[in-house]
Amino acid sequence: MFFVLNAMSECLPTNANLVLWKKRTCDKCPHCNKRQTLLHVLNNCEILLKLGNYNHRHNTILNFLFHSAQTFLPTGFQLYADLSCNSVPFPSHIFHTSLRKLSLRT
Repeated sequence: MFFVLNAMSECLPTNANLVLWKKRTCDKCPHCNKRQTLLHVLNNCEILLKLGNYNHRHNTILNFLFHSAQTFLPTGFQLYADLSCNSVPFPSHIFHTSLRKLSLRT
């Protein structure tokens, strides 16, 4: 809860905020050397994007939600998630695209 409130008010301890609060002297991202704002940390660091960190974070959260939600499903209902561990393919009648690129993390 505190993370969400701090994120919404841009009060998380990013390097940019730490410089503003006079706790650090450098506001740069340690990975790409660009200014480390909240937006940069959550979505925009090119180095972390190339390393697949955002996909890994997304898939970890989706996996947790998928398995947690399955315990509450009524009998006869099936839950779909676009996960590599999910043996059931995502039905194309729900969502179909030819633009999909699969990236496998090694």
